[in-house]
Amino acid sequence: MEQTTEQQQSGRSWFQGIREMFLPLKPTDGPVARTLKDSAFYLFGILALLVSVSLAAVIIFVV
Repeated sequence: MEQTTEQQQSGRSWFQGIREMFLPLKPTDGPVARTLKDSAFYLFGILALLVSVSLAAVIIFVV
């Protein structure tokens, strides 16, 4: 049980570390700014994933 909790915390800290590196949330940010920063981060992640999958598909079909 403890190992599962530690794994979840390490996963969260890794994700939060990347999140804070790109668009850090400041204590003075309002709810609108937080929402915009969160949505921009997730949108960038989704676009990066789609581009990666598209490139992998192109490489597989060409080779």
